[in-house]
Amino acid sequence: MIKMEIIGNVGQNAKQKEINGRFVTQFSVAHNVKYKGKDGNEVEKTVWVSCSVFRDRSSDLYKYLEKGTKVYVSGIPDVRIYQDNSGHYQAGINLTVKDLEFVSGRKKDEDKPAEQNPEEDPTHFDPANLPE
Repeated sequence: MIKMEIIGNVGQNAKQKEINGRFVTQFSVAHNVKYKGKDGNEVEKTVWVSCSVFRDRSSDLYKYLEKGTKVYVSGIPDVRIYQDNSGHYQAGINLTVKDLEFVSGRKKDEDKPAEQNPEEDPTHFDPANLPE
């Protein structure tokens, strides 16, 4: 099995869809990579990964995945090849998420003290452990 792990920021608010009776939460994660170019100058590149969390029942996970939220995701990667609007071929990384953790709280709630029921802790999400 191939597994990918990423720590990065959610690029835009997550969306939830229902596909063939299953719910999928979709979002993207950006990770910045720094390296030295041929000329010796530091280059920074942003790598975007499209993420999907599949499950049999609906949850409010998508409400917590807001733009700018720092997350850790791991799962099974897949590469997709597509043709952009100008006719050029592009490649993208898709990740079927198996584990997700919030590295930082939601931006708008960072200044508020946490008041949560431990059973409803949104800082860790394991899609495999959802009730049937």
